[in-house]
Amino acid sequence: MSDELISSITKQLIFQHNFPIDFNFAKAPDATPDVVPPSIPYNKLLCRNNSELFFAQGNLVRCCTINPVTSNYKLLKTPHADFEVVSLEINESGSLLAIVGDTTVDVVTLPPVLNTKQKSVYIEDKNYRVSSVGKIKKVLWQSIVANDSMLVILNDKSEVLGFDLKKSVTIPSVKISFDEKINSIAFGSRSKINDGLKLYASTDDKIVSVDFFNDSTKIAVSESAIDVANGDSQNTIEIIKEKFPDESMLLTSAKEQLKVYESLHDQLVNNLREVRGLYTDDPYELFVVELKSATPDYKPRTVAQVGADDLVSFGDNEQIGLLAAIKNDTISYFSNILGSGFVQYEEPKQVTYAKPKKGFGFIDSFDEVSAEKQFWQSELNSLEFLQSEKLPFTGSGYLKNLNGCDDKFVAVIAGSLVVANCEWVSELLQELERDSFDTLDKIKPTYNLLSSGTGLQGFTVVSKFGSEVGIIVRDNLEIVTINAEVEQEQVKEPLKIDDKPSVPSLAISAEPFAEIESSLKTLEKSVSLRGGTNVKIAPTIEVLEKLNKDSLETNQAVFGYSVYAIKLQSRTLAQLKSLKLQVETVKNLTDDTPYSNELDDRISKILQKQEDLDSRMKHIQLKINDEMYKAKNVPLSKEEKEYFNEINEWNKTTLDLIDKLKTFSDEVEECKKIKPAEEDEKDVLENLQLQQKVKKLITWLKFQGTEIHELMEKVSIK
Repeated sequence: MSDELISSITKQLIFQHNFPIDFNFAKAPDATPDVVPPSIPYNKLLCRNNSELFFAQGNLVRCCTINPVTSNYKLLKTPHADFEVVSLEINESGSLLAIVGDTTVDVVTLPPVLNTKQKSVYIEDKNYRVSSVGKIKKVLWQSIVANDSMLVILNDKSEVLGFDLKKSVTIPSVKISFDEKINSIAFGSRSKINDGLKLYASTDDKIVSVDFFNDSTKIAVSESAIDVANGDSQNTIEIIKEKFPDESMLLTSAKEQLKVYESLHDQLVNNLREVRGLYTDDPYELFVVELKSATPDYKPRTVAQVGADDLVSFGDNEQIGLLAAIKNDTISYFSNILGSGFVQYEEPKQVTYAKPKKGFGFIDSFDEVSAEKQFWQSELNSLEFLQSEKLPFTGSGYLKNLNGCDDKFVAVIAGSLVVANCEWVSELLQELERDSFDTLDKIKPTYNLLSSGTGLQGFTVVSKFGSEVGIIVRDNLEIVTINAEVEQEQVKEPLKIDDKPSVPSLAISAEPFAEIESSLKTLEKSVSLRGGTNVKIAPTIEVLEKLNKDSLETNQAVFGYSVYAIKLQSRTLAQLKSLKLQVETVKNLTDDTPYSNELDDRISKILQKQEDLDSRMKHIQLKINDEMYKAKNVPLSKEEKEYFNEINEWNKTTLDLIDKLKTFSDEVEECKKIKPAEEDEKDVLENLQLQQKVKKLITWLKFQGTEIHELMEKVSIK
């Protein structure tokens, strides 16, 4: 299956190189090129979900899917592709891609799945631009933040800016300024709450930590992570109680930390969730909670007395935080086991003598305060050093995570790629759960040299089709098999992809010149020749220097436009060749008319057979229906007969009622038609007098009601 994966990768056109354009090639004859190492960890290649590749060339970002069927690629649409892309950084959810330049970051919202079959040459979606942040040294994502939208930037002024892209791209949600030069930054384990909210920064001689959140920060964590944090807080309280009195400042702060985690647990009833890794093999849900009662501490605290050029977190888990640091050619490993990130220590305003509870004398609280501070610095606010190993390389390097690979990270030293395998993390966690004393014996990282050379542009690791390979882009494309269990050890040679395909392809984009045209944006800004109004021509040094400078810039412009013309011509020729091939194909199709007629005859015969089959099927269905109607009826059971008799009785009763109702309605109509006879006036008068007498009688009877009632009682007694 490894061959299938390698074949699917090598056929992708995303890795085809274009002519490089160096807009700064024209320099004075005595000028020497400045060799300055890149300030940003360099990687222009990314893999998402082990199925999609993103590769930056110049000022553009290409993207494609890894499959053996298609080979074309698309371009990510950005409003202003006006800077050289230095690195690509994608968030954990795979929804946001940061395109990093020297002073600018463009963030593109990625669709859940790339559609490379659409006609448009661009993948278009929402995008953001973060600028005015100074010269960028490192960019990363704080994945524990809800929506996975926190972009963090370290600049050359040792400032760390955190932009929540859902809120603002101009005003940072968190800004921290360090008083000393910061080489690199990294967050702890994103699954461990206090570690994911802690920013680690390295200098030349130490590593410091600082809280990186604000009062309105919402985080996405699992329920088990909150339970682990509660357990760590309770353990911290027990440890402090064993060493210090109940009124100690550390114990108060530890109880406040426990309240923070309890408030997070109480918010789980809101059932506000966030799904991540939806298009991966292992999707998962997280609860979104708010840090209401947590107070951030923006003061840097020293956690390790070891300097580092770069930092990276690895082995993500909810139990412990793991950090790797590189200094020249030495990699050091650190851990953070006890979750006490919110426990803060403050110097008391006034330290005095205190009277003991029993006996005479006094208590010197200076010693107590000093011991409390020492315990906080050494036990609660420090990284535990595990081990360090020296690699057989010379020069400075940097560390990079691999997307989707928590048990690996890459060390880049002088162009050499070394993969650090950290599969021992799972064994270490098992030993910690068993409270074993031999936990440090499980820390056995292994290193594999993935590639070496110069001109490194990007690298990534892909696990697909049952195999795992590394992709390295230099001047050529290198693909190296990583999992030795699948592939036998053999000499691996770099695979080269020619700039010109051997077979002409008909799958040319609908907008073939879009990528070439985009290079004009950079080309137009590179040269600006403007003549002054008063130009003096004289054989002076100033005029000759100005003439030499203009000549160099003119040559530079001619070279750039020549390259553009060559690329345009080659693309036009390729398009023309493709059109000719299509014309030849159409001609060949028209020449095969007899064969087409034969196919038409066969199709007509098949259609006739299908019609005959349909008619036979219809005839059979009619016969089946007739037989079903002719079949004898099944005799009714006793209950069914009684049921139908009852229905018949009710029907009969209903009909009788209808007849009676009709008779009554007729009688009512007859009554309406009868008119009363006219009465005599004398009779009417007598009736009125009689009514008056009756009313008087009723009134008299009402007054005599009591006597009548008593008389009735007497009669009833007798």
